[in-house]
Amino acid sequence: MDLFVLDLESNAPPRKLVERAGSKHQPVWMPDGRRVAFLAPREPDFTFSQECVWVADVETGTLQSLTGDASWNWASVLPVF
Repeated sequence: MDLFVLDLESNAPPRKLVERAGSKHQPVWMPDGRRVAFLAPREPDFTFSQECVWVADVETGTLQSLTGDASWNWASVLPVF
């Protein structure tokens, strides 16, 4: 599955958010509205790869893996109940 962004205020076609092989699932907008977090395999070419949390910048498509980064503020991506 691929992730796309659609600008509802323009007639622009949907734009692929992430140029990366493998599945991508459970996307969620970050609180800042500029990034999307999602789950995807660490090694997309392997069938049974460890799932990792990734963040994609909506403007640039730049990816950052959050798995194993102790400096990351996990509270900023968790839902508020």
